[in-house]
Formats: sequence, C-alpha cells, structure tokens
Amino acid sequence: MNDIKRNIPQKKVGKWTVGFEFILNDNRMTIVFGTKIHKAKISIVIYNRYDVDKKELSETVSIFDKTFPVEESEIDEIPKIKEYLDKNNISTKDLKEIADKLLYEKVIGDWEKYTNSRYSKDSLGTVKYRKKSTI
Repeated sequence: MNDIKRNIPQKKVGKWTVGFEFILNDNRMTIVFGTKIHKAKISIVIYNRYDVDKKELSETVSIFDKTFPVEESEIDEIPKIKEYLDKNNISTKDLKEIADKLLYEKVIGDWEKYTNSRYSKDSLGTVKYRKKSTI
C-alpha cells in the first residue's frame, strides 16, 4: 500500500494508505483507503466498490476495533461508527471531505492526469456513485 499525504486535509486523521482489489470473475474492483489511530487502537476503512456490469460505484465505511478479537473487530453500523468518531474527535464532515479528496483528487484525478482517459473527476460517464453509508 502507498502512503497518500499530499493535498489531503490534515485534520484529526492525516496518514492514509490506499489499496486496490480486482475481482476478475465478478467484474468488480475495490479501492480501499485506510488509516490507523494508534492511541484509540482503531482503524478507519473506506471502501469504494465498482461493479463494471452495473456501472456503479458504492462507498461504505467501517471501523476496526483492535481491542476485540479479529473476527469481531469490524464495526459497520452507522450509529456505532459515529460513536467511535465522536470519541476520537473526528467529525463526520472531516471524514467525508477526506474520503472525497482521496477518491476524486488522488485516485481519479491522478488517473485522469497521467492517462489518456475520456473520463474525469467531474465526468464519470455513465457511472452512478452511491454512498451507502450516510456518515
């Protein structure tokens, strides 16, 4: 995973990693952004899943609490996620800004800048972007 540091709001959560997963059999891909908050023993993960057949990009957010056993550590219920964010002084507004900046400025923006793509962060073509989590 690569560190993304440039031009990202440095509010309460500053260092993010990015990963890509390609599921060729199902014609899907996932862009994953993650950050660790060591003091709180949690990780925040933002998933952007793209379904090629449906031309749909969807975003979800999870918190991983390292104080729980691995199989119980993922929290994906919105009220619980908001509790963790509040407890760690992270506003939902800041998290939304960071998520959008990472996806649009870094991934899509850099893709547009360094490739000969007809799509851009302002025009994703026929792709529908659906935010599942309403954080």
